[in-house]
This record gives sequence, structure tokens and C-alpha cells, in this order.
Amino acid sequence: MDPNGNITVTFDIYKWTTDGYMARVTIQNYHQYRHVEKPGWKLGWTWARDEVIWSTSGAFATQQGNCSSFKFQIPHSCKKDPMILDLIPEASPENRSEDCCRGGLLSAWAIDPSKSFSSFEIQVGNLEGNSTGYAPLNLTLMAPGPGYTCGPVVDTDPTVSSDIGGRREVQVFSKYYLL
Repeated sequence: MDPNGNITVTFDIYKWTTDGYMARVTIQNYHQYRHVEKPGWKLGWTWARDEVIWSTSGAFATQQGNCSSFKFQIPHSCKKDPMILDLIPEASPENRSEDCCRGGLLSAWAIDPSKSFSSFEIQVGNLEGNSTGYAPLNLTLMAPGPGYTCGPVVDTDPTVSSDIGGRREVQVFSKYYLL
């Protein structure tokens, strides 16, 4: 057991769409010596309303669910409680996103910080006119080994990153954080 660390999950909403948003989800292993080994992490949650995942890159939902109410564009997942898995490192370029595709494996932060996190992007929709969206509920992180528990989802200060060679700051619209 590694008592001096944790795993965090962040949802950064960076773009609004006609019926929802685009979000970058990052799973970061801050444990000093505890790796997330094979078969890798699985991330699940429950939607607050009737949200759907229109598309993903860098990961995939394990089940599509019942999408029969959608006639022209079929969502990637209509599950009320989607389960998301990381893509393998050999995933094709059109399915990848930045910092994705580690097959669910995360190194311990103290051992190899560059491999201690994985990210994927999702397009969430069907928000029924709510312009800000709802925080996902009941996040669950499943990974090999004992001792993973999830705290509540917290709406926190948005992530700020640099652009144009570090000369411009860019802020996401909203950030949900799970510790």
C-alpha cells in the first residue's frame, strides 16, 4: 500500500456545442510507488440527466446502450452509467487524442511522471437547453489492486494552459475534479 498518494480525475470542459460540450478527461496517478498495472484502469460514472456521449477519442465506452430514440446521428454511448477504457498504444491515429492510449497503465508519479497520467476527449450532448451541463455523479475508478475509493465530484477553478509558445494563457470553461 502506498499511503502517500492518490489518483485524481479531472473533467475540463473546453468547448460548447449545440447541445452540450467537449471535455478532456485526465486520470493522474500521484502515488509515489504504486503503478496501475494490467488490465488497466476503468472509469465509470452516472449522468445527472439524459446526457449521451456523441464521440470519444483516446478511449471508448464499453457499451453503446439503447440509442433507439436517435434517428439521424447515433451516439457513441447512450448508457446512463457508461464505463470508459483507455485505448492501447497501437491505436490508429484517427482514434487518438493527446496523452492517450496507454492501455490503462499508469506509472507511479515519483517513478515516471510522464507516464503517470492518461487523457481522453468526449463530446457530451443531449443537455436539453442547459448551457453549463451537469457534473457527472458517482465516479468510479476501477484498477487492479486494493484500496481505491472515490471522493465527491467538486466544481473547482478552471484549468489554465499556455498557447502560442507560452505567450498566451487559455482557460477552460469549467472543471470538475475528483480526488
